[in-house]
Amino acid sequence: MRALRYKQMTVVTLLFAGYAALYFCRADLSVGTPLIIEQLGRHGVSHHEAIVRMGTISSLGVLAYALGKLFLGGLGDFWGGRVSFPAEPPVSPCCSHSAGACRSSPWHGSAIGSPSRSPGLD
Repeated sequence: MRALRYKQMTVVTLLFAGYAALYFCRADLSVGTPLIIEQLGRHGVSHHEAIVRMGTISSLGVLAYALGKLFLGGLGDFWGGRVSFPAEPPVSPCCSHSAGACRSSPWHGSAIGSPSRSPGLD
């Protein structure tokens, strides 16, 4: 009975830690948004345009999240939790990074996305 309780607590702890890591990956944009808007302003983007761009990025992120839930939920059911849950923490930051590096993103053409104005960030 004691071994079962230990295994149950281990599973709950690992699930909590894994979900917290995934949530942290998604929640950092809302924390950094005011600083990003300020930085865009220093690079010549109007305050209004910076807010519109950040809103577009947030909206596209929510849309991608919703589509992922819709289409990838069945794949998670097919693979099962033992395969899909450990795969999520390394895959999530890679997807976030690739979305930010995409040339067709709302950043493209801005001061931050322009290699001539901000080398090293592209």
